[in-house]
Amino acid sequence: NRKITNNIGVEPPPMTKYKQELLFENKPAYIEFLYKSDPHEFVGFEFTLNELQQKCIKYAKDNYLSSSFTVQKFSKSVKPIIEQFYKRTKTQRLYVFEDFNKFNKSLYDYDKEYYLYINQLDQYEKVDVDGSIKTINPLDEGINE
Repeated sequence: NRKITNNIGVEPPPMTKYKQELLFENKPAYIEFLYKSDPHEFVGFEFTLNELQQKCIKYAKDNYLSSSFTVQKFSKSVKPIIEQFYKRTKTQRLYVFEDFNKFNKSLYDYDKEYYLYINQLDQYEKVDVDGSIKTINPLDEGINE
């Protein structure tokens, strides 16, 4: 009597590098916009949500991506990434990107694997608290990947 240890049809199939790259390359335009745009386009500037959406739509059209999303969908999707840059004044609501390192850190914290893929970094590199990239020793961090 041989016991089958795999739960066929119960466990998800293993993730291959090719499949992971396909998933990364098919991210929605509003996520890709934040990760692939030059951070200097954001840092040092203030944007309303509508201005950010218009920049995203322009990015999507320039890169032949789908630009058919509402401001509500855009807002809901990017809020977890850029919420810390939200400022409310007496007259309007703005996203103020003051620090390059904080911007990179927020992208890294939202989706580490995608950030590493886009910036062509090693899995053993991480963004430090100040936003700088440093190499970590997998034995020190307990990483078993």
